[in-house]
Amino acid sequence: MKIRFSTVASAALLSLFASAQFVNPGFEQSGIGWSTTHPPWTGTIPSDAPYGGYECMSVRTSSQNFEVTAYFYQPLPAAVPGDYIAVHFTCRQGIFEGIPPVTASAMIFPLAIDNLGNPTILEVYNAMVPMNGWMDTLVTFYMPSLPAGHTFGIGFGGHAFNGGDTYLHYDNAHVSIGGTGAQLRAAAWLDGCYVPAQGLMRDDLRTAGLIPTTNGNAGSLESWSHLPNAETIAPSVLTVTGPNAIVDWVRIELRIGSPENGMPQAMRNALIQRDGDIVDTDGVSPVTFAVKGGNYYVLLRHRNHLGVLSAGVLDLSTTPTVFDTRSLGTALRQHRC
Repeated sequence: MKIRFSTVASAALLSLFASAQFVNPGFEQSGIGWSTTHPPWTGTIPSDAPYGGYECMSVRTSSQNFEVTAYFYQPLPAAVPGDYIAVHFTCRQGIFEGIPPVTASAMIFPLAIDNLGNPTILEVYNAMVPMNGWMDTLVTFYMPSLPAGHTFGIGFGGHAFNGGDTYLHYDNAHVSIGGTGAQLRAAAWLDGCYVPAQGLMRDDLRTAGLIPTTNGNAGSLESWSHLPNAETIAPSVLTVTGPNAIVDWVRIELRIGSPENGMPQAMRNALIQRDGDIVDTDGVSPVTFAVKGGNYYVLLRHRNHLGVLSAGVLDLSTTPTVFDTRSLGTALRQHRC
């Protein structure tokens, strides 16, 4: 097995990771941004994970040598004690050369990292991994308290059973922190109902009473079990007329890493008005996501149109960030959903 070793991070790197997401979550930069406790047992290798990308992180797991717990990790300074943290990743078991496959368990380690960059495991969360194929996994927990002067981090490792050795391969390691700190003031045109002479879209569905009050994207856009997908609106929202009349439901997704692949970090079903403004389910407010602020790619979707993706990350916070796809000055890329 050929592994390209990742570089051990120093304490100076901690200041770079102040967002609520992992740096290099798909390991596409040969492990840059990640640290390891035992480099000979940890490094990047080619990946065939289902969400795309070409590299993953491989870590040796052993039940023969309990003195060595190999894992790779990254600090997450945006988290504070008591935060609800969701870690999503894909994982599959590998084979240590010369040793038959054994049963293994993926392990997620909440960490306390001191000012020298040294990690200490605070807790352990296990997830059994099948011997063949990638497993899509979600681990959730509340951030524990930290010793004074320490930074929170998350590590990925594993344990092999029955006295064996194996490798676990990790890809698409995403994390989200619960909160309401990411707000977006988005705008777009739906080409099919846009009237250039008016600078507005038609609201034919609304006037015909065809806009449902419960998530109009249900059954037409994919959903994920750990992401809310059941927004509702009051009937009065659909009585508004004029430029702020509701045209239809749309979907907004926040993505990180390789945004063309995989699943969102957060998503909301929202409403688009005749003037192109995209608003929350009250019909007037910016769209709020149940995550802490940070840097995200923003993807706008509609069941009958190609999605549009921000060309770069947007810094979302409690002050609504503007993402106006109607403007020629807004850099976009097409997303084929």
